Amino acid sequence: MKNRMMLTTVSAAFAAVPQCVAAQAAPSTSVPAPAAQGVSEIIVTANRREQRLQDVPTAITALPAVALERSQITDVSSIQRLTPSLNVRPFPGDPTHASISLRGIISNEALPTIDPAVGLYLDGVYIARSPGANLALVDIDRVEVLRGPQGTLFGRNTIGGAINIVPKRPVDKFEGSIEGTYGNYNLLTLSGVLNLPVAQGVALRIVGQHSQHDGYAKSLLSGRDLNDQNSNFIRAQLSIDLNDNWNLLIGGDYTRARNHGQWVTLVYGAAQAATYVNLVSGGTDSIARYVDPYTRRTNAQPFSGLRAKLGGGVSVLTGKLGGATFKNIFSYRALDRRTNNDLDGTPYSLSSQTGTVDTQHQYSEEVQLFGKMFQDRLDWIIGGYYFLEKSHDLSFSPTLFPQLSTTGVLTEGNVRNASGGAFAQGTFALTDRLRLTGGIRFTKDTRNLVSFNRRLNSARAVVTCGVNTAVAPICTNKLPTAKYRYFPFTVGADYRISPTILAYGKYSQGYRSGGFNLRGTTLDAVAAFDPEKLGTYEIGFKSDLLDRHLRVNAALYRSSYDDIQLTVALPVLDANGNVIAQAQSIRNAGSARINGAELESTVVLGAVTLSGTFGYVDPKYTKVLQTAPGVRLGSHFIDSPKYTVSISGEYALRTPLGGLVIAADYDWRSKTYFAPVPPANPLLSRPAFGLLNARATLNVGTSGLEVTVFGRNILDKRYLQSMIDFTPVGFIDGFPGDPATYGVSLKYRF
Repeated sequence: MKNRMMLTTVSAAFAAVPQCVAAQAAPSTSVPAPAAQGVSEIIVTANRREQRLQDVPTAITALPAVALERSQITDVSSIQRLTPSLNVRPFPGDPTHASISLRGIISNEALPTIDPAVGLYLDGVYIARSPGANLALVDIDRVEVLRGPQGTLFGRNTIGGAINIVPKRPVDKFEGSIEGTYGNYNLLTLSGVLNLPVAQGVALRIVGQHSQHDGYAKSLLSGRDLNDQNSNFIRAQLSIDLNDNWNLLIGGDYTRARNHGQWVTLVYGAAQAATYVNLVSGGTDSIARYVDPYTRRTNAQPFSGLRAKLGGGVSVLTGKLGGATFKNIFSYRALDRRTNNDLDGTPYSLSSQTGTVDTQHQYSEEVQLFGKMFQDRLDWIIGGYYFLEKSHDLSFSPTLFPQLSTTGVLTEGNVRNASGGAFAQGTFALTDRLRLTGGIRFTKDTRNLVSFNRRLNSARAVVTCGVNTAVAPICTNKLPTAKYRYFPFTVGADYRISPTILAYGKYSQGYRSGGFNLRGTTLDAVAAFDPEKLGTYEIGFKSDLLDRHLRVNAALYRSSYDDIQLTVALPVLDANGNVIAQAQSIRNAGSARINGAELESTVVLGAVTLSGTFGYVDPKYTKVLQTAPGVRLGSHFIDSPKYTVSISGEYALRTPLGGLVIAADYDWRSKTYFAPVPPANPLLSRPAFGLLNARATLNVGTSGLEVTVFGRNILDKRYLQSMIDFTPVGFIDGFPGDPATYGVSLKYRF
């Protein structure tokens, strides 16, 4: 009923657009500009103020609105298709979740006590958690992916890089669009954009989208859809020109997502799981019956699926202070996520995660002051930043329960994270061609955790506290406050070889904050660990050749990765000091070096535009502590394919009905490991694979009407987007990627 009300409201709002719109000037279409203009200029904010992409001496992938639309980049997870060395893994069954890896650097945990390694920013505002990070890209001006440590200007937890999403701003004219899409699996999407000039210097922009589709798989046990989707999204921005020099932008967004359960299948079954199935079935069933990694009729127990709400607000005040520009960014964001997941894809309770509740809210305040000095030879910026986050995490994770495991672990904690810092960076032009850059940041992080971890029996009664110093049944354990201070910095030089070729070299250092192991079951296991550190040497060039009909950007880098946060095994002792078990914790247990190369190129050949990217990542551990049982010097980095390749192209032509644009892209990735093999099971890897997508859009004359047919994964490639290692319990599970989808869209621009 709520969905129908949402659809009715959105439809009514856009149906109310005055009919006189048709009499206005013909709307812009998506047919490319004449080829004589060559490759388009792109403005980015990699240095926290606007610059030409080709003038910024760092490795950046910039995806403008037209590229996002033609390559069907609809959320954060799909950005990886056009970005070298980037891997974004959505959490199965949760369309709001994204785990991001860049240049081999990743955090594989979504706990609020462990920070991501790649910073995600929405118009400059840091998004702290992986749940809620897979933002919908609706009415977006551009996406910027900055590769390598960005610890000076972007600050928090950006040792792998940063992704900045910039929505389209309100403008001083009446415009908008409405779009409807229908496809297989009963895909139904309704989107709308409305920009209103409210008064002189005041403009409002509202964006809304409803999207739903049936499940890509079904449960044989319940008949329920799995990996279905039902989501609503809305964003509003109000721009106010306070005077000729000052502007206030106020914005907010809200997303609600639901489904009936994740699509999980069994990849491998071993002795312990086989024993469990034999016991529960009375010897009438076998675990081998359920090993089928790509089935779309799985024996998963879907429980109650996902319910997620997330959103926030931001105010950006920008103005002139003398010869400098002042900017203040204040934001608030919140997340409420509830899931119940089967983790084995069988009729049996090998493992599950039930009653999971993630709630989080965050505040951030950033002040920037930037400008130029010494006859514009010095380009400088200074600023300060404060961030506060409070989270509550709760989940019950029973395994082989209750037949072979009489207790299940309930993980619960209250988390408070704070971070403050100050930064400064400057670029000085020694000559008309040579520039030097230096920047530094001071950061102080404070982490707090109150743990309530406990073991429950089949009646959900407390058996023991997770930490032996805590007292049942509440099992409160307040950890000592963890405090960290560090100084990320960058130094570099760039040289303008010609008006269209820029060469550069730099060294950047970044950190990822320390934290706690929220899942720890002993006092030692839950204790704090220290920050990671990454230093990267990078050289590269950016070039526009052949009268800007050929763009080639390339980078080579070598990183030194120290104090890597790894899972380790700690001994559990009895009263006499004897080892009776082992508990998992997180410690700074390794070091590594990472070599890599990246290439991006675009060529315009008349009505044809071709683009390609290439990424090479070669990480290698140089030191691993013996207490890290799952990692060796020869182990692979997870979620980090050695090679990533993408090819895209579009062809624009005129037809009697109007402009037609045909676009396609192919994204290929080499073998990917989901656990550090060796010594883990070699099945915990995905073979190399590629996905082909295509789209054709007809602009019907000057009417503003567009008709699009599209297909994603049109070869119906079957692959696993992620896997989880449960070999200690006796199995490996997998989560299939989306099947082939296709459909048609009608869009009206006014």
